Amino acid sequence: MKKFLVTIIIITAIFSSLFIYTNNQSKKIAINQNKNKISTNKKQKKETSKTEIKQQNILLVNKQSKLSGNYTPQNLRVPNVKFMNSSDPNVRQMENEAATALENMFAGASKDGFTLLAVSGYRPYEYQKKLYDEKVEKDGKAEADKYVAEPGTSEHQTGLAMDLLSTEYTSLDDGFMNTNSYKWLLENCGKYGFIIRYPKDKENITKYNFEPWHIRYVGLPASQEIMNKSITLEEYLAEQNASK
Repeated sequence: MKKFLVTIIIITAIFSSLFIYTNNQSKKIAINQNKNKISTNKKQKKETSKTEIKQQNILLVNKQSKLSGNYTPQNLRVPNVKFMNSSDPNVRQMENEAATALENMFAGASKDGFTLLAVSGYRPYEYQKKLYDEKVEKDGKAEADKYVAEPGTSEHQTGLAMDLLSTEYTSLDDGFMNTNSYKWLLENCGKYGFIIRYPKDKENITKYNFEPWHIRYVGLPASQEIMNKSITLEEYLAEQNASK
């Protein structure tokens, strides 16, 4: 009888231990799952925060928002893309992130059968001043102001802009808009973080005539929203400020 009681006690103790162990393991799993969930939420919030900060810090340069004469973007490099033979070697650089995005866009265009050609990227203040002064001397200030930015108001000084054409059309004028390459650009540049900075019929907002060749890097997802809505950078930033 004693042996039987001892056996019962031992069995009871074993089952009790197993129950406690299983219960503890379940609690550990639940705690770990909760920790992972909290960690994931924090990561998502952090990523969202970064995106929001990036959107808020989009650099606006126009006739009202000027850069100082000594402004120079960081991390400039020449993008690994095809340039027009006539392109000035002194103005081929872009800010590093924009240059990488340009490389990706050129590769995407090539995959679809289009050969884009880069023309002019980063321009220092003094370089832009020379271009502007020459245009004023040739055509007068009123005409110069339609196409050439005064020094300090040029997006090219940011290192985020690039003038481009394609093997279809190699003249820096409105004729580029009639090419299939430009149609591709309209449909796809937003996917790579770029926008057509001075779109048609928006001259009253941008204060510049339509320039189908001038693209500007603003990053995702802003670029897609701007291109999908057919709005300007000025309009997009105004919407962002209004929603705060």
